[in-house]
Amino acid sequence: MSQTETQKPTDVTVVGAGLGGCLTALTIAKQHPDASVRVLSSHEGRFDAHSGLINVLGYGHQESDRKRHPETLPAEPIQDPFAAVASLPETHPYRVASADGIRRALALFDETVSGYCRGTPGRNGLALVGNGRLAPALRYPATVQPGLISRDEPTALVGFEEVPQFDAELAAARLAERVSYDVDAITIELPVVLAEGATPIAVARALDDNETLRQVLADRIEEELDAQSRVGLPAVLGLDEAPAIHREIQETCYAKPFEIPLGRPSILGRRLQAQLFTALTEAGVSVERDCTVRGYTAENGNITELTLRDETGDRRDDADAFVLATGGIGAGGLQATRGEQGQTVVAEPLFDCHVSGLDRESDDSGQYSRLSLTSERLFDSQPFERVGLQTNERFQPLAADGTVQYQNLWAVGTCLAGLEPTRRGTQDGIELTTGYAVGRQLANQR
Repeated sequence: MSQTETQKPTDVTVVGAGLGGCLTALTIAKQHPDASVRVLSSHEGRFDAHSGLINVLGYGHQESDRKRHPETLPAEPIQDPFAAVASLPETHPYRVASADGIRRALALFDETVSGYCRGTPGRNGLALVGNGRLAPALRYPATVQPGLISRDEPTALVGFEEVPQFDAELAAARLAERVSYDVDAITIELPVVLAEGATPIAVARALDDNETLRQVLADRIEEELDAQSRVGLPAVLGLDEAPAIHREIQETCYAKPFEIPLGRPSILGRRLQAQLFTALTEAGVSVERDCTVRGYTAENGNITELTLRDETGDRRDDADAFVLATGGIGAGGLQATRGEQGQTVVAEPLFDCHVSGLDRESDDSGQYSRLSLTSERLFDSQPFERVGLQTNERFQPLAADGTVQYQNLWAVGTCLAGLEPTRRGTQDGIELTTGYAVGRQLANQR
């Protein structure tokens, strides 16, 4: 470990570089250009699990379908997320920030990120993802937009032998059950030799780097098509050259190509991350990569200093305000471990913030029974999605007694309690909305 060094004070330090952390920092930088803002990114893979789609509210609280088929059927997607906000609990971040706050956050996203589309204003679109699942989204990449299922056009889904994450036959069969138009499946080999076990990233980079390869691929797709007017492909069509690759396929095949989001590692997620990080740099925000928080110092109800570790060793970071944007259990922002009694203990590991949620065994211990974090049925409400940090109306974490834990600490995104972001299709909207709300507060109080 190198000798610890002390840096000059920073106005705001944002811990976490997901959507929430990025929107917090961008909001401050846009509204208060003289502020010194630092974003700490512990690893580059935060967006590897992001589909690239932006959801706000995909599923409402109508439970009639699920009650009829509790084992197999989730709630149906909703069309108007803004109309459904009023049905959420009063403490939900959307109710706290208001529908206008959601719209302002989306407007900043639209201003920041290029190449994204929206259909009818305020209405969700349904996009094909993975191996045939449909996902409601309020914003989606332009490379996904031609594949929205509302477009009544004959469709061919093309899989690549080298990309086993996408099964064209399975996806086509599932989609055909939901639509009235023809859906065909084709699987081809990529015209390039890749190392065994190559990831989608390797495929994307190969297409980025080789124009001849892209043309040969377009020719092979064209040979397999019949009269389909659009063709769906796994989202591996380049990290940097996606628009050119799509254009080449369309010109060769006379069919509109669209990408189908895959799981980790997500090419669409990486493209989104690249744009956000570029926007942060251009706005004057310092992005500290591969930087983790090792500890903190607090005094008189305020956090005074962080101890950080990066490739150079340990150093200290002073700031007037700190924002926790590390995500929930899935992202590592909350951690579940086994307690001495065989129980599950859920903790916020950086600032030891009080973790709350339903099914609590003890209000003081933060312990849950081994099975209480999950429900027996897949589509039931899952308790682990409600576990998180309780905050006041300013999104400041509260201690167990209901008082503000630290006067200069805020929390944004899916580390908050009571959200059910996956089940309700709200993860991105919560990140954006709370990030914007906290960023605006901090910009206005500087």
